[in-house]
Amino acid sequence: MPYPLEKLAYGLRQRLRELATPSEAYDLQVAAPNYYGLQPIQKLRTVSTVTFLIDDEKVLNKIINDERFMPEKSDDLMFHIVEVTLTFKGVTQNHKFSISIIYLELDGFTTSQNAARAICNAPACRTLQEFSIREPTYPSPIFWMETFMEAKCTSLKMMDIEDASLETLQIDKDFFLNFIKAQRDGFAMSICMHEEMDWEKTVELRNQLLGEHFERVDSWKTAPNKKHVFIGFEEAQEFEYVLRTD
Repeated sequence: MPYPLEKLAYGLRQRLRELATPSEAYDLQVAAPNYYGLQPIQKLRTVSTVTFLIDDEKVLNKIINDERFMPEKSDDLMFHIVEVTLTFKGVTQNHKFSISIIYLELDGFTTSQNAARAICNAPACRTLQEFSIREPTYPSPIFWMETFMEAKCTSLKMMDIEDASLETLQIDKDFFLNFIKAQRDGFAMSICMHEEMDWEKTVELRNQLLGEHFERVDSWKTAPNKKHVFIGFEEAQEFEYVLRTD
């Protein structure tokens, strides 16, 4: 239920600022730049790479664009958007970070199922909007979707699966439907098949997966607020479907 910010007492506004993550504070200040009580201003800096490293003396270092320095209290006022790579070396669960992950890309990624669960349940992923994964990978894309559902992730705007195998299309259709429904309006699922996958089998599995609850459209742009799915090959026109409202 919406609540007007102007009705908050000054003390509650300050408390809201204290509780907000850097990304939440930045969004609030962009939406209401002159709103008194949401200070200090959350600064924004876009960088290519960030690495958090525990050195041999057990000291936490932060490396931004190859420049190393020790994190200080004043760093809390700077919100970094990492465009390329975010890396952790020697970091344990005892180290606390104020991180909001908006976009997560896993290219041929291999990890344990427990690690995947930890990623999906991490506070940093509560703001996740785009998730991209390229096969072959472990855990599978289906496992990642199941884990996102277990973590009650509903913030996604897009999920992109590259070089997908036929096994990805054999996901339970009722679970797939519920996963799509759980995401925000306008959510897009893109499944680009590996070039060596059989075209006729892809069409067969696509029909089984989407035939009951989705309808074919010429372009998702005709219904931009509907949740939609793309399935196809990189060098061919994709099948585009939107979720039926009935």
